[in-house]
Amino acid sequence: NSSSAAVLFGGGAGIVIAAVLILFLLCFLYKKRRHKHLHMSKADRTVEYVDDHITRGESCQLLGDSRVGSEPTSAVREEDETTKNEPIYVNVTNRKQSVTVPIPDLYDYICRNKENSCEGFKREFEELPMGLLAQCDIARKPENKSKNRYGNIVAYDHSRVILDPLPNEPFSDYVNANFMDGYGRKRMYIASQGPNKVMIRDFWRMVWQHKVSKIVMLTNLIEACKKKCEQYWPDEGTQKYGDLSVFLVNTTKYSDFVIRTFELSKENENSRVVKQFHFTTWSDHGAPTYPTTLLAFRRKVVNFKPEDTAPILSHCSAGIGRTGTFIAVNLLLEQAQAEGVVDVLRCAQQMRANRVNMIQTLEQYVFVYDAVLEAILAAVTTISRSNFRSKFEDMLTSNGQQETAMERQHNVLQQLSPTIEREECSAALQEENMAKNRFKNILPANRNRPFLQTPVEGCNDYINAVYLSSYTQKDQFIVTQMPLPTTLADFWRMMYDTSSSTIIMLNEFDRNDKSCALYWPEEYGYCETYSPLSVELLSSSDVDPDVTIRVFKLSHLEKGEERAIKQFMLKSWPDYQTIPSSTTPLLRLHCLVNDWLKQISKGPVTIHCMNGASKSGLLVATSLLLERLELDYEVDVYQTVKQIRINRPQFIENLEQYTFLYQIVQDYLDQE
Repeated sequence: NSSSAAVLFGGGAGIVIAAVLILFLLCFLYKKRRHKHLHMSKADRTVEYVDDHITRGESCQLLGDSRVGSEPTSAVREEDETTKNEPIYVNVTNRKQSVTVPIPDLYDYICRNKENSCEGFKREFEELPMGLLAQCDIARKPENKSKNRYGNIVAYDHSRVILDPLPNEPFSDYVNANFMDGYGRKRMYIASQGPNKVMIRDFWRMVWQHKVSKIVMLTNLIEACKKKCEQYWPDEGTQKYGDLSVFLVNTTKYSDFVIRTFELSKENENSRVVKQFHFTTWSDHGAPTYPTTLLAFRRKVVNFKPEDTAPILSHCSAGIGRTGTFIAVNLLLEQAQAEGVVDVLRCAQQMRANRVNMIQTLEQYVFVYDAVLEAILAAVTTISRSNFRSKFEDMLTSNGQQETAMERQHNVLQQLSPTIEREECSAALQEENMAKNRFKNILPANRNRPFLQTPVEGCNDYINAVYLSSYTQKDQFIVTQMPLPTTLADFWRMMYDTSSSTIIMLNEFDRNDKSCALYWPEEYGYCETYSPLSVELLSSSDVDPDVTIRVFKLSHLEKGEERAIKQFMLKSWPDYQTIPSSTTPLLRLHCLVNDWLKQISKGPVTIHCMNGASKSGLLVATSLLLERLELDYEVDVYQTVKQIRINRPQFIENLEQYTFLYQIVQDYLDQE
């Protein structure tokens, strides 16, 4: 027995020792490999990686200009490179696969899950699998490494877009793009990374091979001084990419997006029309502040209906976050229409089965819910020019119901309109700035206020004013309050710093109101000085019973610069009236201002009323509606008001003003 025990003990000890040696060897090899990996020179690392912390929903502060898509303030650089171990494939069998929400319950469901800093949505988002879920052997071949913008965002083998190989180029079938299913339709979308330099030719090969006629671009070429995508189209004329020629037919610019039309041709083949829809105000890893602008952009994409049923090609930079969000909104709106329910979790699960980390962040995941809700509640609010009269009449009729369609639409607007939290107005609430606000409840958010730069003793960079975009121009308007006696210098600093040459004054001037300051000299040849700026009255004329026009000379005394400023003062809208007595004064004012704008170089139009909201919002909305009517032969009062309320929630303060906007469009059409 003792000899048997010794044998057993010796054998067992040998096995243990062998196991320890094997484990030691594995650890040694792992450390050696890891040490080698960590000490690779930067020149050896030819690919970048998307930050995995971002995909887990953690916050990310973007650097650079706060206005997305603005010109970089320093040298453009590629995104920071990182190294990481080879990803492992994730087991997703124990995760929740579905959360079906009926449309009537969607609003309450969103409100409930946004409580406690979106705790409910955080739990739901964490059900999504992270990282690579399927084989991607083709993408990881050394020959294809340079075709991937980010080393950890590559195309799965089973869903990748396979290009027809080129002669004598055995690896020319790979492009970093995956097919994505739509609602009830296979391969309705292609989700692609933004082309890098080596991918541009393959990008157009993909467009040609799959007969793509719609490209949805959701990134800017440069963001926060980082290259996000190569420009893969010509600015003008024709550019050749391999055996394909791309001709830029036309470009139409809007405030938040650009639509480009290309003619794509190949020798001995019929040419094709391809439209690129380029959304320009969506920061990487984030989501638009509100869904309104993206939904307007989406309608442009959807309304372009080519004869074929080719897939829609969507890309951002990595081709997962913004691209996944856009595709999800499309898919879920179709599901809502067909089934009366939405299932965001299942949608994201299915997309991630075909491309890694689609809908990249918690913010984007919540945005999908918000966008779907807004699109459903608002329904279709766009009205064509030809149908406007009949539609307007229908909206004013109750048809036996308790409220009219106009009232119902306005109620939805009130329910979904954006708000601005106090912490977003930190500059306005600083002690030194509180006295500069005429009303304490009408304050600019930090994100859209003009920052004053011209130094004046005793003044800082703050003024109670907000930027607003027109239908086609970013930051076309500055809306502010009637200057206070203490903000006269700030008003003219703003005019100078923003290169504004136009003032529209909508409020009456009461000389007995000590809170109002006449901000221009009344005598010819006399200058008011706000060192280093001076203002001189050059002319004044009543060109219309409703409008007085004055011309000022704004001078910078130190720089020797001079600029003409034209002021349009509306006289026929008493401050006690919510709306003018008729639409005629505003229509006449709109015409006069447009004639002036055609004569001057670019610069925002400065609009003010007493509080910077009540009257100003009505004029801004009118301008946007008429501009869209002339350009696209349609109007959308609901979306227009919702859009301008993002920067100033107090715009269009009641149903009376809302209905007036419909009336002014009708009267404008009648004049024609």
